[in-house]
Amino acid sequence: MKQDRIILLLVLMVIILSVLFVTGVGYAVEDENILISNGCNTLELYKKDFNVVFSGEPTYKGKGVAELAITGPRTATINITELEKVGDTITAIFTLENKSDYLYADINTEVTNTNTEYFNVTSRLTDNKISPKNGKINIEIDVELIKLPIYEEKSSISVNIFAEPIN
Repeated sequence: MKQDRIILLLVLMVIILSVLFVTGVGYAVEDENILISNGCNTLELYKKDFNVVFSGEPTYKGKGVAELAITGPRTATINITELEKVGDTITAIFTLENKSDYLYADINTEVTNTNTEYFNVTSRLTDNKISPKNGKINIEIDVELIKLPIYEEKSSISVNIFAEPIN
């Protein structure tokens, strides 16, 4: 009889500990999901703060003439003339500014040129990371005449700037 009570008491203890363990693990998993969910929601709020734009007046250097214009917060145009000799290069310089309060910006560029027979176009960044709160970097776009045209040659050149938020 006494042994039956001890066995019954041990079985009850095992059941109670099992219930507490399972409930504790279940609670921890539920709590972890809540933290992940809150983290995503908080991150989404910061993404709304992400804002990288052109700023200041663009400039140029080198041979030729460049008409540069910032036509919107994220768009700019370049019109280059008077490249006369093979090797003549003109560099357009634009400033990118990170207006975000908390997020750094990771910057990459992609250049396209529809007339690679006559023009070589490259771009480079002074840095590929912009600090938050009005951090700035420059993007320089080089256009080089690589072949003398018989007639006037034109090219559509685009430089796509990709900005990604990072912590």
